[in-house]
Amino acid sequence: MAKQTRMLPAALTTHASTPTSMPSAPSTPAADPAATVRVVSQIAAALESLDLAEIDDAELFRVIAGWEHVTSAATARQNDAIREVIARRHGRQGPYVADEVACALGTTQYAGDAKVALAVTTGALPALSDALLTGKVDARKAAILAEHLTTVSLTRAEQILETVLPVAAATTGPQLRALVRREILAGDPEQARARTVRARSERRVELTAADDAMAWVSAYLPAEDALVVYTVVEALAARTDATPDDPHEHFPGTPCEPVTCTWSQLRSAARHGGDDRTSDQRRADAFTDVFTALLDAGTGPRGRPLPRRHGARATVQVAVAATTLLGLDQLPGELVGYGPIPAPLARQIAQDATWMRVLTDPATGVALEHGTTRYRPGADLTRTVIARDVTCTFPGCRRPAGRCDLDHIVPFDPTRPAAEQTVEDNLHALCRRHHRAKTHTGWGVTRESATGRTTWTSPAGLTYARSPVPVIYTPAATGRTRLTDSADPQASLDRTPTTRRGPTSTSATRRSARGSQSDPTGGRDHPPPRPPSPSDRPPPF
Repeated sequence: MAKQTRMLPAALTTHASTPTSMPSAPSTPAADPAATVRVVSQIAAALESLDLAEIDDAELFRVIAGWEHVTSAATARQNDAIREVIARRHGRQGPYVADEVACALGTTQYAGDAKVALAVTTGALPALSDALLTGKVDARKAAILAEHLTTVSLTRAEQILETVLPVAAATTGPQLRALVRREILAGDPEQARARTVRARSERRVELTAADDAMAWVSAYLPAEDALVVYTVVEALAARTDATPDDPHEHFPGTPCEPVTCTWSQLRSAARHGGDDRTSDQRRADAFTDVFTALLDAGTGPRGRPLPRRHGARATVQVAVAATTLLGLDQLPGELVGYGPIPAPLARQIAQDATWMRVLTDPATGVALEHGTTRYRPGADLTRTVIARDVTCTFPGCRRPAGRCDLDHIVPFDPTRPAAEQTVEDNLHALCRRHHRAKTHTGWGVTRESATGRTTWTSPAGLTYARSPVPVIYTPAATGRTRLTDSADPQASLDRTPTTRRGPTSTSATRRSARGSQSDPTGGRDHPPPRPPSPSDRPPPF
């Protein structure tokens, strides 16, 4: 039976000439946002009243667009609230408002930063705020505009908005980004040069966990440096039958010694018929081989020792229960700085390593306690706190504990004995940003000794709890049954993080950990996921 055609409110269809057009409320002066909010509320009520099963396809797409309009308007009003919080902080704690926003929304610090940035920018650009409120742009497009317009003067930003807002609804996000970039470059070449200098100062490398024991390493680099990296990777991963004289391959020069060693190993394996990797696989392996060689050697590219953190050299660690290591069960391991990985992979990574044994509660997987008689925790206590906390203990923060500061929960009092204060129960891992937030911006924290649960109180008086993170996966903590039980009860108390040290991880071993090389298509029927969008990326914490 044909679907009925039930018309949406006029306000919703005014600008919906095609099903996929962004609908907008009637023209409303930017100075009177309350009127627009009332119209949006009417649209939401009308959308809610529709029976989706009773409308035709074209109308259904208008409904989808209508809810997008409502979402955009909600984002605009959320921006108003964020700006009010910033105003109440009198600008003194502006950078840390994002932490409060992230906690209130249960999201990452990066997402909190992005929301605060959008709120601040739309507050400075009423035309952009009004476009978001009236549905001329959605939240994603508003974020794209805000990201780029903060690099130019306020006057220039307003001029660019006059050009791009009329066409924003009909453009995709990437198209809008390209349009704004062209406007910025054409308007002021000298400013473009200054922005290039500023952008280079923001170069960085980020790690983002993906599914299936995979991850993204993203590098934000000057273009010429990025080409150097990729050229070397291409050279190392070039066809194994190529030579430097082969006109179809590019060899930009002689790599440094650690790379040469790895490259020789790869070519040697290839000459013996053992390399059936695809080009993509070779490039990925060559990229990691460069850094594995440096980590194994414990030195940087120029031969200098890698810096230490908390007195320990740079390492890659995996935490795995002793029962899993012995093959008695298949509990997931924990790759420190990444997350859970399958038991077979954890055992494979752990096969060539140095060992550290930490006793954990068999019910929760949380490490037990040590103490010290000094202000600064000793090596054993430091390792225990890092193992216990796993990450920064601020709600939502995932910076590995090994790259955090160790902070006294109750501030250290020099008039009292250190042995009473520098104990595990009064120490926790905090990344530098959240350490500063606790010290300077009014955040408070307490820790329950019995449960390991930390409770944070924001400057606004709201509380957020952070439960202890198990060092290893423990079925008892989730009500699940072990696959097998060890006859040795002490075995369930072992947390065995392994550290890759020395030249024990050969290229052949690493390639086997990367998976089968026998698929000649490189898995093209199942392409890898793309890197997450900026709004989904975790912070570098």
